Parts: sequence; structure tokens; C-alpha cells
Amino acid sequence: MYVFAPIGLATLLALPACASFQGNLNYDSPSRRHPNLGINVPVVSLRSHKRAAVAFQPSQLNFTHGVASGDPYSDSVIIWTRVAPSLVSSDSNVTVQGTVPLYNHDTEPYIQADANPICVDWKLMQAAGNSNISVASGRAYTTGDIDYTVKVMTLSFVYSISVTAYSDGLQVEATGLRPFTAYNYQFNVCGSNNTSPVGLTKTAPAEDADVDELKFAVFSCSNYPTGYFNAYGNAARKAQHDFVVNMTESASVIVHVLNAARFISVTISTRVRRVANGLMILHGTWQYRTDPDLQLLSRDFAWIATWDDHEVANNGYRDGFSGLNNTEESFRNDGPSISVDQRKMNAVRAYFEWMPIRQVDMDDNLRIWRNFRMGKLMDLIVLDTRNYDRSITTLGWNNDYIDLLVDDASRTLMGSHQENWFYRQLSESADRGATWRIIGNQIIFSRIIESFGINADNWNGYTANRNRTLKHLYDNNIGNNVFLAGDSHQNWVSDLVWLGEKDYNDATGAGALGVEFAGTAVSSTGVRKPLNGTDADARARIDQSPVLQWQDGYYRGYFVMSVGRDRIETQFFGSPSVATRNAYDIPLANFTVLAGDNRLERPVAGGSVESGSLRGGEIAQSDQMGPLAVDILIPSQANSGSTGSNPIVDLAKETGTPLHRWNENTLLVDSEGSLLATSEANNALKQVWEVLEAAMEHSKSCSEHINSAASLYSYFKTWCDRAIHDSKMTQHEADLVLAMSQMWGAYVGDRVELQSLKYFFLEDCIEGEASEDGQYPVCLTTSDGKKQLFDDVVLTTPLGWLKQHKESIRPLHPRIASAIESMSFGRLEKVLVEFPSAFWVPAEAGSASGPTGTVSFVHWLSPSYATTTNPRRWRLECVSFHAFPEPFRRNILLFYTFGDCSTHITTSIRELQGKARHRWLQEFFEPYYSRLPGYSKTYAPLRFLATEWGNDEFAGNGSYSNFQVGMTDAAEDVEAMRHGMPGQHIWFAGEHTAPFDGLGTVAGAYTSGEEVARRIVNSKQHIGMNVGTSCL
Repeated sequence: MYVFAPIGLATLLALPACASFQGNLNYDSPSRRHPNLGINVPVVSLRSHKRAAVAFQPSQLNFTHGVASGDPYSDSVIIWTRVAPSLVSSDSNVTVQGTVPLYNHDTEPYIQADANPICVDWKLMQAAGNSNISVASGRAYTTGDIDYTVKVMTLSFVYSISVTAYSDGLQVEATGLRPFTAYNYQFNVCGSNNTSPVGLTKTAPAEDADVDELKFAVFSCSNYPTGYFNAYGNAARKAQHDFVVNMTESASVIVHVLNAARFISVTISTRVRRVANGLMILHGTWQYRTDPDLQLLSRDFAWIATWDDHEVANNGYRDGFSGLNNTEESFRNDGPSISVDQRKMNAVRAYFEWMPIRQVDMDDNLRIWRNFRMGKLMDLIVLDTRNYDRSITTLGWNNDYIDLLVDDASRTLMGSHQENWFYRQLSESADRGATWRIIGNQIIFSRIIESFGINADNWNGYTANRNRTLKHLYDNNIGNNVFLAGDSHQNWVSDLVWLGEKDYNDATGAGALGVEFAGTAVSSTGVRKPLNGTDADARARIDQSPVLQWQDGYYRGYFVMSVGRDRIETQFFGSPSVATRNAYDIPLANFTVLAGDNRLERPVAGGSVESGSLRGGEIAQSDQMGPLAVDILIPSQANSGSTGSNPIVDLAKETGTPLHRWNENTLLVDSEGSLLATSEANNALKQVWEVLEAAMEHSKSCSEHINSAASLYSYFKTWCDRAIHDSKMTQHEADLVLAMSQMWGAYVGDRVELQSLKYFFLEDCIEGEASEDGQYPVCLTTSDGKKQLFDDVVLTTPLGWLKQHKESIRPLHPRIASAIESMSFGRLEKVLVEFPSAFWVPAEAGSASGPTGTVSFVHWLSPSYATTTNPRRWRLECVSFHAFPEPFRRNILLFYTFGDCSTHITTSIRELQGKARHRWLQEFFEPYYSRLPGYSKTYAPLRFLATEWGNDEFAGNGSYSNFQVGMTDAAEDVEAMRHGMPGQHIWFAGEHTAPFDGLGTVAGAYTSGEEVARRIVNSKQHIGMNVGTSCL
């Protein structure tokens, strides 16, 4: 049906711009009751008709921050992007500053503002079958007033169309998208092929739909300056969820907690840009959405988010924050010159511009609380316990005052309006027959007792509000409740209980009315303690808090909650380090809640978790220890070769990384398991190094006369025989030196009997420049059949991989093929063992201010006391991380294994996981660490981390190259590899082309890469011609 209305000529001329501006939700006020928070659309549209206006060309614009979607309903979803001439935010603050009254919206300032509205088209397509057919599309404009952001509520096409005076000629009345359906979406600059990435989103199930399962990835607390958003990327790549729920400190934090003085005083990382006024300006922190992992998760999943305090300021309430009070003194000193109300106005404006969130009706004070009814399966009730009419909280200086108020009946986290709405949603959810009620709020609900008492900034500081909530649930017999929380930067899992009012059995869970899952941070700072320290803290909290079942304070991460008809399964994942962008994703704990049980299923978490403390269960760490909190370089393990300069040490000095050089203190356990005197052990080690230096000189000066079958061990034997003959050592000392010579295996990855003496000298780079220039670039074919042209290709694959894939290089020069075949590689593996304490260190040494008195090395000579697990009597050695200076000391022994011993370990643990893997490693290594002084069963290892290079096909099932007996042309082989194939523009780099003493080290690989880069540059008059060009 078509409906016509009389429209004048002037109106018709204004229609396209006005309607398109109105199509962008970011021009609207977040509150229908506060229109002053919106932007005057007619004024903005007039700018496009100004004579001086010059529109941006499509080539000048970029989709700077990817795309995102959120707030899925069964018939619509919000899609978002930013299209701008620059990555940096607009400096326009006209929507929130000037002489306008608070929350009032004037029109005049915008007439002089941005005269270049940007036109954007959008479309929505069915994701099934990769269809390009649009089911919805539209056009919108954006300007710098809203930081060039675009936010659209998508609806499908219909056949009934009406025309009104405020449309672009046609106003679309949509019947809605299909429920629980995946859609692709994309933006493009009008009239051009300048397009955004293609996003993927999904609508929610219809309210009355029968839904078997919904999966949610739950996150909180991302802080750009303090670390990488690895948790976002890990969840996005696994794609095991339907929707994202972000409970606190959302991923586009615009106004941050830091005030000006504090912000300038902290260390500025590479992920931080200095912003004027301590990030209190409207468009201050655009960096968050530049993170690639955040962009990936935002692109492929619809988000349901609520804000926390830090979107405005730390520990906020209705009249201020901990760092900015509503006083003249705070205004002058903490702002600076920014009021509480102005800061909140800035934050709300920015949050709604940068987040794909619906602009729901708000009462009085900026409502963000809302409800999502997802089939008959569940209701997701999203609260605002931070910024909406909240009673005063702890501000750092008023804790004693807050302690007096916590039980007052007047205290509220949400205000009367939101509280009543919340209780009504709980009742309506139960009345309509929804199986589950999932309550998303920012802060921990359960009663948790800390070492200092309670945290009065969460529900523990608002006892009456919590009791009113529990009373409503108990009085109305509303079960199957699951509270979600964040904020604390730690993991907490509890039964939902009204302690002191209802009976509760913490062993069985009887008396509970639901559960709480509170997740850790994505990247915000946590407890600054090693793992054993956070585990001890967790045990104390468990002991003091009856409802608390699991707690962990070590990991960053997230959890995935699968909501089914008969149960909820929740999996917690840990990201052990956010100092670098990495894909570490460690399973921490799994929990089950059966429908109708209203408690965590027993045994909780199946009786075992990765870390923290579990009531009635155990901590059974896998070998996924993750990056250790040690940032220290040991120069002796990053040898520089003959150049005299170590690039890794240079980098360490430039970045302020502490340097550590091992002392020579050594423990030596003989073949019978007895600990030798320290002086005897240190003397034997000193003599071993003297023989090695002599062997190196002998190899250098006499290599051409040395038989290729001669080994380094044969040189040791000859040297010791001569020393006995000359009465320079006893037979016992010689036997000890020969036994200790096996330590060289830990450097080259195999037995010293296999180390070539003839080519032992190969530690200096063998020069060899190439100036020839090939006629054709290199065509690289990937495993999926795609081809690309490159000017040059540098192969950094390990030697073992090259041996197995020589046919991948066509044509391969015969000399290179021979070198790859002839060169050998070792079998070095490493096993880290962490203990509760460094029992092997005497108390006086452990308390010393420096590491000079501590043990650095331990050697176990061919053991006769472990025939069950080590029948071939492989020797072992380790280094002690307790030898590091404070604060880098760790209760860790790092074992080096090589040769057949390494193969035995990697083969044995290949299929083992969890407890079985831990048990095998403990049984193998216990005969050795148990021989150290001070050991008892109370010091059993906390965890193991074992390398498995021998099981890694991409490492060629080996670790790194060495030079073994029998090689006849080793020098020529090395020269050939370092020379590469410059005529074909193919080069080789890596530890196998490095100086000999750089093999298997970062420095060796670094040096070889620099050398190849230098040669490529020197061989060309110009570079970069065909990089990345398709060669199909």
C-alpha cells in the first residue's frame, strides 16, 4: 500500500540529507527524556548546503575501527562502524561543552561545525550460503560531531511502504528480521567501492521460541594501556558461542579512570597515547577499537554490554567518584576544571557513540538497564549497579564512614526505579515459564570475606539491596538464577545464598537459590603475585566465605556459558600473559548447574581445577604453565659469536630489561645418588670448560687434519689421559670430568660422543656475498592453492622441516640439497618444574640480598638409582631460577634433556593430558630433585611445563642443528646454507645458519636474519616491487 502526502519543493530538496542523518542513531539522544543529549539534525544537514562546504572524497576516508554489532532482538540488531579521514578522534566537543546548560542542546554552535557530512550506505545479507542478496539496506550520514561513528538499527524489507515529510521519499516499515538467524553486514562510502570489512551478526530467538541451547562468551574489564586483548581473540577464533556479554569496563572505554596527574606519572606503554586532561575529553581514547583481537570479536559476534564505573571514573555513585568529588576543591585539583556532571555527560555521549547499544528509554539519570527475552529458555536481565542513582560508595578516604552505612535500609545500588523494574522482570520471567534467569551486573553479588573484611564497593557494601533481591527470589519461589559479574579482575564461583536467613550446606549446596559466575579481566591489572601467592590468597577466601566454591586471582581471561534446557555448562579460560599478543588459552575450570537444583553440581568443577582454590577439590595444573612472570636475560644463553656484539643484549639494555649472569655454584649428584662436595663439583665444572676451550682451539687450527670420525668426547678422553700421565689430575678427577663432559649434550641437543671435533670450530660466520640478480620473482604457493609473487623469499623454517620438505623448493640447488641432507640436528627438550618453595637453597642463602651464594646448576651423573624410569641411565642437569636476583626469583628448576632421553620423554607424554601427564613427569623426575638437600614430600611439584619439539612436525621433529661425527664437508655445507640461492631470490635464515655458539638461541636467529636482510638490500638497486602481488 502506498500512502501519499503533500510535500513542498523546499521540503523535497532537504529530504535526502535530513532523512539519512536521522537514520544514524548516534545523532539521537540516548534518553528520550533528555533530548538535549542528541544532536540537532536539521542544523547538521544544513551544513551540507553551505556554499563553503567541501565533501570528503571516498579515497580520503577509511573504516578506521572495523565494524561491530550488538543488542540483538529477534527482529533487529544494531550495527556500527566508524568512517573518517583519520584514525584519531575528532577534536569537536560541541555536543557537551560551551555555555549550554547541563543536558540542554543548543542549535547555533553546530551551524559553524563540520561542514562535510560523510555519506554511508549499509546492507544486511543472509549469512547462510554466502548470499550477497540484501535483506535490509539503508543510508546514513556522519560528521565529526559524533566522531564519524555510524550506528544503525537493521530491519528487513517489506512490501508495504509509506511516504512522510521526513523521509528520503520512502519510509520503510519493516516486519523484522528472522529470529535466531545469522546475517552478514557491510558499510560502504556512498557512490564508491570503498567498503568496510564484512561483519557477521545474529538475531536473538523469538520470545516464545523453543530453544535447545544458547552460548555466551562473557568478558569484563579491558584496559588498553595495561595489556593486549588476547582473550577477545582467543574466543573469536574458537567461535564456540552465539553472543558476547561484556559486563564491565567495555572495550571502547572513552573516559578512563586516570586523572591528569596520575596518568602522566605512570609508565607509558606502546599501547598508550597521552591525552589532554587525563582522558576526560569527549573523544579521548580511540585506541581501544584499534586492537585487532577486539575488532575480530566485534566483527563476528553481536555484543550485549553494560558499563562499569571506569567508563566514567573509578568507584562512581550518584554524586561523584573516588578520583573526582563533587566539591570545589576536587573540581580545581582533580578535574582539572571538569565537574562530576560534565565528566558523566562526556562519558555517556562517547559510550553511546562507540558501542553498538540500543538507545533505550532512560528515566532521570541515563538508563542502560534492559532485558533480553531469548525464547522460553532464558531471560538475560542487564543491570546498572554503577552509575544509575547509586548510594555513596567507598572512595578511598571514607571507608570508616561506609562501614557504618553498609546495613542501612536506605542504601541502594540501583535506585528505586531500577530496583522495582528488576524485581518485576524476575517475576515476569518466572511467570512466562522461562527456564533460566541470567542476571548480568557489574559487581560481585555473593558475600565474600577478604583478609581486610568486605569490599564495600560491590553488593557487600549494600546489604539491604542484596537482601531485598534475595527476599524477592525466596518469597516468590523463583529459582534457576545465575548472576554474572566482573569488576574484580579475578575469578569467583559461588552458590547464591541468603546467608544468616536461610539454611545452607556448603558441602552439598542445599539451601541455595542459584549460582554466581564472576569473571576475571581481559587485560586490566590483577594481583601482583606469582601463582603460588594468588593460590594461597584464594585458599584464605574459600576458608572465610562459605558460599565461595572456587576462586582464582592469577589469570586474565573469560568464560563461555552454555545455557541448555536441563543444565548450564560454564568453562573458564585463562590468558597467562597480556604483556604480548599471544594465543595462550588455558582451560581453568568447568562447572555444571542442573535445572531445578539451584546450586553448583557436586563435586564442584568435577573435583579439580587448574589454579586458585577449590572447596573440597584439588588443584591439578596441566603442563600449560604459560609465560612466567620473569623478564630477565641471561647473556650466556644468547651468545654473540665472533662479532663481539650481542643484538639481544643490546635490545635488553635499550628496553631496561635486567641482565643476569650465572654464578658457577654447582650441585653434583654422582651415579649412586650421593651429593658431592660443592668445591669438588665446581672444580670439575671448571676443568670441563678448560677442555672445551682447548678443543675449540684445536679444531680451529687443525681441522683439515682431524679425522671426520673423531668426536669431542674422544678429545676429552685424550686430554684426561694426558693429565693423569702428567700427574695433573687423579683417576677419580678424570672420571668426574669425563662424566661431566656429557653436559655438552644440553648445548647441542645430543650426546657428546656425536659432536664432531673436526667442525667444533664452526662458531664464526662464514662470509659469502652474492651479487647476481635473478630474472624472475619468486612465486609462492600456499597449502590452499593460493599463489603470490614476491621479490625475495626468506625461509626461516627449522632444519628438520627442510629435511622433510626439500621438494617444496623448486628448483632446489643441488649444493643446498646436499647441505640440508648432511647437516644434523639435536634433540634438546626442556622441562620446567615449579615447587612450593626452593627447598634446595639454604635459608641463609635464600635470604641473602644477592644471588652469589645460591646454587645455579645441578648435574646428575649417570644414575643407577632410577632403573625403572631411566634404565639407560641418561644423565640430567638443570638450572635454578632461584638464582635470579629479586624480584625475579622463582621456585623453579629448569631441566635440560637431550638425545634418546628427550625422545623418550616426548614420546611418552605425547598423548597424556592433565593429571596423567603430571603423574608421568613427576615419576620420571622425582628420583633427581628428591636427591637435593632439604627435600621432603611436602615440596612435591606444583606443576610441570615440558617442551615437545620432538613431536612438532613444523620443527621437523627436532630442536636445532649441530655438527656430528662423520660430516666431511660441514664448512662447505654451512657456507652453502648461508649463501642461499640469490639467483632465485631464495634465502635461508635461522639458528641453523647462525654462528655455531648461536645455534638454538634467539641471538643466533636474530643475527642470521639481519645478515640475510643486509645481503638482500645490497643485492638490489630497488626493493619491494612485487611484494604480495597475485601470480594467478
